[in-house]
Amino acid sequence: MNFLMMEKENIINYIDIVDNLLDPIITFRKKSKIISFINYEAEFFLEKSRNSIIGLEIDKVFFSDSPIQDFIVTSLLQQGNYIFKDTKILLSENKSYVLDVEIINNNKLDDLIIILKNHRLRIGRKSFDSDSYFLDQTLSLLGHEIKNPLSSIKVSAQIIQQKYKNIDNELTEIIINECDRVNQLINSFQLNLSDLGTKNNKINIHEPLRYVLKKINLKKHKNISIIEQFDPSLPEVEFEKNNLIMIFENLLNNSFQAIGNKKGYIKIKTSFEHQGNKSFPGASKRYLNNFINIIVEDNGSVIDDKEKIFYPFFTTKKEGKGIGLFMVKKIINHFNGLIFVDSDDTKTQFKIFLPI
Repeated sequence: MNFLMMEKENIINYIDIVDNLLDPIITFRKKSKIISFINYEAEFFLEKSRNSIIGLEIDKVFFSDSPIQDFIVTSLLQQGNYIFKDTKILLSENKSYVLDVEIINNNKLDDLIIILKNHRLRIGRKSFDSDSYFLDQTLSLLGHEIKNPLSSIKVSAQIIQQKYKNIDNELTEIIINECDRVNQLINSFQLNLSDLGTKNNKINIHEPLRYVLKKINLKKHKNISIIEQFDPSLPEVEFEKNNLIMIFENLLNNSFQAIGNKKGYIKIKTSFEHQGNKSFPGASKRYLNNFINIIVEDNGSVIDDKEKIFYPFFTTKKEGKGIGLFMVKKIINHFNGLIFVDSDDTKTQFKIFLPI
């Protein structure tokens, strides 16, 4: 009796350990394909409770066109550990992720184990990390709370101007102008994602890039060499043109400012990158996770705070507001893309991945 109680306690402890792992874990019965367990991280990832998932067939969790369905079939054929790199996971028609999948088939176990590894290239995630998401939500809330009384102050100042025409309006003009200035500042980081346009506009990525280069007027930067390494064979991307212009304008202006008056260069490189699954036998289809990669590189000043560079109001410029890169990342993430920054003493690179 004591032995059984000890075994039961051990099982509970093991479940607690698995629940505290940061990777989503799902197990299901090999014969029936019925889900037997998911950990807390899997609940968060699937956005469903454990009670609503356990007892379902594994096919009900992942969208029918998801490559993981073939991987499961392949892994059931023989025992072993399988790792499928950079796999696109479809949870619905509108929600997908790119991550590594590990599937464990041990002949001593009745269950198959699926581990969704670190989400290196997430597609469809609204928040790019928890800190930035928290800041974004906080700023939106504060902006809403500030704009209401701000509007009342401005209207009150305008009423005073109309009612007391004989008084000096200089002070009320200051109030109105400052209200407008604060309102513009709030609007600059309160980007309405519904106003960004849809993804059904296909565009050659080089068109907005060349437009921005021309707009910046390179004659003012004779000390800076522009290096274009464009891949002419790239397919078009589904992205709104004005959003791309805003993104490239922010990145290129930052590069020009980082170099300043010293002799330097800005290199813009475009390429096709596929995150393919090359090593799984027996699958009926081959799935590719394709991206257009844009790199904006310069040899200007180093970025020391790479982790904070995309935070709102964080800036290293004397006259900067710290909004540009925050908005750039927010737009790219909204359209299922990603942006990273690498910076050292020799160069700084902003790397953009746009899905196709």
